[in-house]
Amino acid sequence: MPPSTRESETLAPRGARRSLRRRLAPPTLVLAYHRVVPRIGADVNQLCVSAENFAEHLRWLRAACRLIGPREFLGQLGRGPLAGVALDGGRPRVLVTFDDGYADNVLHALPILTENGAQAILFATSGAVGSTEAFWWDALEQIVYRGHPSASGWRLADVAIPADLPPAEAYTALHRLVLPLDSQSRAAALADLADQGGVTTRADEHSRPVTRDELLAWAAAGCDIGAHTRTHVQLSAQRDDQVTLEISGARRDLQQLTGLAIDTLAYPFGTGGDFDERAEAAARAAGYRCAFANRAGNARWARNRYALPRYLVRNWSGQEFAARFMTWCPP
Repeated sequence: MPPSTRESETLAPRGARRSLRRRLAPPTLVLAYHRVVPRIGADVNQLCVSAENFAEHLRWLRAACRLIGPREFLGQLGRGPLAGVALDGGRPRVLVTFDDGYADNVLHALPILTENGAQAILFATSGAVGSTEAFWWDALEQIVYRGHPSASGWRLADVAIPADLPPAEAYTALHRLVLPLDSQSRAAALADLADQGGVTTRADEHSRPVTRDELLAWAAAGCDIGAHTRTHVQLSAQRDDQVTLEISGARRDLQQLTGLAIDTLAYPFGTGGDFDERAEAAARAAGYRCAFANRAGNARWARNRYALPRYLVRNWSGQEFAARFMTWCPP
C-alpha cells in the first residue's frame, strides 16, 4: 500500500519538497532601494547604493532569478499555489522598488534597469515632486553635520541635545523627536534647528526630489509609479483624518500630475511601528491594489496585500548581495 500524501511529504527529502513548492508557486521577493548614485559621500541613513553595485545586483538577479515587472506582480496576487507549474525550475521572482522619489532613480538607476531588461516601481512622495528642497531627513543631516549650535547644544520640544555629542548620536536623537511630527510641525522644527545651527539646507542635483517630467520619463521606459504618501510622515503617529489625506491624497496628486493609474503604495519607513490598521484601511479605501511594508517575507504567500513584505537593500557588493539574497531565499 503506497504511503499517504502526508507520509510521502514526511519521507521526501526536504530539498525535493522545496523544489516541488517552487515549481508550483515560485517565491516572490520584493526589494526596496532608495537611491543609486555614482559616488557615495555622507550617508548617515545608508540609503545610497553605488551605480556599480546596483549594476552588479541586477546582473546577479538576472542570472539567478526572474525579474518581473509590476503588472506581473499584481497579476499573481491572490493566486493559489496550483496556479500553474513554472517552466523555469521555479526560479525566484524578484520585483525591484524605490522609495521616496529621488531624482537619481531616473538619472542613474533607470539606465541600469533598462540595460538589464528590468522594470521597477518608483514610490514618489507626491508633495515633494518638483521641489528644490531636500527631503526632511537629508535636511536634518545637513543641519547636524554642518551646523554649529550654541554651547548649550540643540534644543527641540524642551529636549536638549548636548553640543559635544557626536554628530551621529545627535542626529539619531533629533530624528527620533522629529519623526512623529505632522508635516507642518516638522517644517517648523527643522527651520528652528537650521537657525540654531546657522545652516541653510538645500538639495543638490542628485539628492533633489524627482520632477514631473522625470516621472513621465520613468513611466515611458516601462516602469511604474507608486505613491509614498504626500509628505512622508510616520502614519502611526498621525490623526485619523491625516492618515486618510496622506494616503488618498497622494494617489490623487500623482494621477493628476502624470495622467497615469497609481495602483501601489509604500508606507514611509515601513516597519510595524510606522503604520497600522488605519493606514491599511485607508489604502484599501483609496483604491490601491496593494501596499508595501519593510519586513521580511515571501510576497507571493503574504495573506495581507496591504502589508506586503520587502527586503531593504544597502550598498553591498555583488558578492555580498548574492550571499544575503540566499539567506532570504534559500535554494
